[in-house]
This record gives sequence, structure tokens and C-alpha cells, in this order.
Amino acid sequence: MFRAFVAEEESSKTRRTRRMKSASSSFSSVIIFYVVVVTVFVSLGVFVDGREFEHRRASFGGGSSLETTIQTTASEEGQQQQQQQQQQQQQQQQQQQLRASSLLLTRAKEFVLKSLGGKLNKKETDLEEEEKEKETRRHSSSSSFTSLSSLVSSSLKAIESRAELREKFRHFVSVQFPEKKKEYERKTEEEYEKRMEIFQENWKRAIEREIDDRKGGGSAKHGVTKFFDLSEEEFREQYLGLLSTSTSSSASKDAFRKHQMEAPSEEDLEKLPQYYDWRARGAVTPVKDQGQCGSCWTFSTTGAIEGANFIKTGKLVSLSEQQLLDCDVGCAPDIPNACDSGCNGGLPSNAMEYIVEHGGLDTEKSYPYKAYKEDTCRAKEGKLGATISNYTFVGKNETHMAHALVKYGPLSIGINAAWMQSYVGGVACPWLCNKDALDHGVLIVGYGEEGFAPARLHKEPYWVIKNSWGMGWGEEGYYRICKDKGNCGVNNMVVAALNE
Repeated sequence: MFRAFVAEEESSKTRRTRRMKSASSSFSSVIIFYVVVVTVFVSLGVFVDGREFEHRRASFGGGSSLETTIQTTASEEGQQQQQQQQQQQQQQQQQQQLRASSLLLTRAKEFVLKSLGGKLNKKETDLEEEEKEKETRRHSSSSSFTSLSSLVSSSLKAIESRAELREKFRHFVSVQFPEKKKEYERKTEEEYEKRMEIFQENWKRAIEREIDDRKGGGSAKHGVTKFFDLSEEEFREQYLGLLSTSTSSSASKDAFRKHQMEAPSEEDLEKLPQYYDWRARGAVTPVKDQGQCGSCWTFSTTGAIEGANFIKTGKLVSLSEQQLLDCDVGCAPDIPNACDSGCNGGLPSNAMEYIVEHGGLDTEKSYPYKAYKEDTCRAKEGKLGATISNYTFVGKNETHMAHALVKYGPLSIGINAAWMQSYVGGVACPWLCNKDALDHGVLIVGYGEEGFAPARLHKEPYWVIKNSWGMGWGEEGYYRICKDKGNCGVNNMVVAALNE
């Protein structure tokens, strides 16, 4: 990277040299005049502010001599020196010399340029600005690692006493999430105390995860969510539902290869927009809520098909997750025990296979969600909402993922959701997150960038992810996670719905 900067600086110097050589002799004469004037002023240590300079420039134009102006300035400077103590004079003179040099150079250059009719070489200025920006980025890059400790601070503070813990837990139950109040009125004192201890553990974990996010380059805030009275095990059982299949196994890799997307061309990748968001284009339905049912895989699936159907028909139709809960029992042929099992989990690829074979998916309105699996499949009774022709797995290259997102619509993915239990907002970049332990199905709907990534010398890219825990979680139901880093396995199980 350093060599690239040196090469670019040398190139910039070469271009400036050529332009200077081609300048007219009249311009050179004026520059010589400008240097002489500046040299005289700086040697006298004269500090001239903007208004004084404009006044004296007017004097030059009105016929006053340079000698008269210098004498006037020296007289003023002498009077000022007599009013100050000798020690203060020496210090102020040094400061004035520095300020005068900088200001006079700037003002005199403006005067010379104005005398030439205000013609400023724009390309020269642009190059100077580029160099300043590069210098700033280099400085930021070198200083960012020494100041990492200053960035590592959590929005939550440690709970110091038992009384403070009781008050925070009471506030959690009665104020932050009042829907829990009736539930806790029925709990025994022993159960209440147990939940309060879990709450405290989640509080500590949220502080640790926010620090971990900072180490990974993220800006995510972690705090109290509706899941704070659930242990990690309870959280996985009740709200996660992607079948636990290791993406590093040979069986899963074989299954992915059967529907592998063809890699995009370099030309296609060059055309990718810097930002993209299917929400703004009308291809994403409102955030839904899966409730206490491990049905995330159904929401991830319907989201991808809703988007693909919108691209083909121009109509946004909310599709039925309940149909997949009740009717889809398909299994991945190459992965043992990878069968769709209602609230006990499933795979979006299995669900899409079912939809292709069944001939489509019913509308949400005709087959509404109930957050539990019914004994009877009622698919024939519903109204067909959308169909797909096939599906494809997208490779781990996240630039290829961006291409698939733009081409096919929102992408169904698997993710390790451990850090999402305490997520409040911002861009998450978990430093410690098992990329192979995917346990939650979500939907990528866009990508963008924010802030500044010092190590990369550009803004931090991120994915925009639609979740299925209602609008009260995260950023109104959405999650942002670092792009191009493979955080939490975001690129390990990516499925696009095809509607060709």
C-alpha cells in the first residue's frame, strides 16, 4: 500500500512539473513578483490579517508605494512592542512569525491570482486536495491502532449492587417490556430470582459483545432486548430454527455444489452499484414476527420468494410461512437428519425444493401464520401467491453475493445468531463468532457502507438483514453486519430464489 502511495505521489509531481513548464512567461513574472513581496513581508515579521491585507492591496492599487506601506507597518509594530513586556514580546513575535508566513502566502497568492483575472488551475487544486485526503487517511490508519482502547467502551455499565440489579430487572419487566408483566405475576419467587440472575448474565455478556464488536471494527450497540430473561440455550430453542448442519462437512458441500450459481463475469462485477436496497424498490414486505417458534427458516424462504416474485411481476405479495410449517417435511438428500420439522427447524433449500415440486406458495392472507405446526396441511385450500422455477446456492465470495442480490432479489441466508440476542443497532462486526455454527435463517435485502474503516482506507461496508423477531427488535426489525469479512458465517449458506 505504501508503494502505491509513493507511486501516486510521484505521478502527481510529474503532472505538475509538466504543467509548470508549459505555463506562459507572463505568469512566471507575476509569480516572481509575488515571491519578492512575500519575502519582504515575512522577513519583517509583519502579521497582517485579512482586512489589513485588503486595505493595503487597495493602497497598492491607489498609487501608494511599497516603501511607505512598510514604514507604516514598522511604526505600528513598534508601538505595539512598547506596550508589552520583553518576555511576552519574544513569545508573541514567534507566534506572529508563524501565522504571518502562512497567512501572507495564502493572501498574496489570492492577490496574484486575482490580478491575473482569477484564473485558478482546477486540476492543480484537485490534486492538492487528493494528497491532503490521502495524508489524512494514512495518519488515521497509523493512529487508529494506538487508540483502540479509547474506542472500546460499552453503552451499558456494570451493575454494582443487588439493589441496582433488582431495580433494573423490575424496570425491564414492568416498563421496557410491559407485555411480560402478567407473565411474571404468575411466577414463583424462586423462578423470579432465577430470571433475574439470567438477566444479569445477559447484561454482562452485552457489555463484552459490544467491546468485541469494536475490536472487529463495528459500531454496534448492545443492550437490553426482550430476550434478556432467557439463557443462551432457551434463546436458541425458542427463537432460532435453522437446522444445525456444519457448513464445513463434505455432505453439505456436495449438496451446495448441485445448485451452485455460476460465477459472474468481471464486467458484471464492475457494474455493481455502491449501494443497493430492495426495500427502497418495493420488493420487501413489512417485518414479521415468528413468535416462540423455531420457524425462522420459513420467513427467510418466503422473503426470498416474495422478492423474486416482485421482480418478475411487479407485485409485492406476502406469502404463507404457515404452509411451510404444516406441509413441508422435505429432507436434504446428502445431509443426515436435515429434514424440515416445523417449529423445530428446517432449511430454506428444502423449503424451496418443496415449493418447486408443489407448484407455488399460498398467500399469507389465505393461509395465515399461527406460530405452531398444525396436524393438517391446508395448502389446497389457500390462494396461490407466487411460484419459482428453481433455486441456486451462491458461493462464499461476498462480491458475488452482492451480484446475486442485485440480479435475483433478496437472499435467504443462514447465520450464527448468538450476538443478535443483545443487538440494539449499528453495524455488527463480531470478532469472536463461530462461522460454521449456523442456527438462524434471515434475509439479506441490501448493502451499504458507513463510518470509516482505517485498515482499508475507506468506509465500512455492511449487509442489511431482515429478521423475523418483529419491529421492536434491532433497527426496526433489521440487522446490519459487516460485509466482506464472513462474520458469523453470513456467506456460508446463501440461497437465491429463481423465477425465470
